[in-house]
Amino acid sequence: MQELRNALTMFKKLEIFPKIGGTLAVITGLILYYMGNFGTFAQLWLLGTLILYIIIQILTIGFVGRYTKKLNTYLSDPNRAKLDALPEEYQKVFNRTNLTFWIVSTLGVIIFILMILKPAGL
Repeated sequence: MQELRNALTMFKKLEIFPKIGGTLAVITGLILYYMGNFGTFAQLWLLGTLILYIIIQILTIGFVGRYTKKLNTYLSDPNRAKLDALPEEYQKVFNRTNLTFWIVSTLGVIIFILMILKPAGL
């Protein structure tokens, strides 16, 4: 339980970086697109990366933030300092958080693959 508390504290401190970094990545990506010779903007790999990025932001800000806040609020209560395990309701929230992180991570890897390979014909 203490590791979960520590992880949630660290998440709260670090959550600003993906928001700023993601925004900068999109802005610089658009600048690079307009400066380079990547073809039309309607290419599937290019639109796909933008759509995946939007999905990642929605999942991260809309769901992960809400889930971690709920867990953090529950665990920060001094009356719960000696808990050995999460109650079933909060275990479900933790499981949803974990699943959402895996989905976001997988989508991020797909974005990297699309941006590196820039598949021809897509």
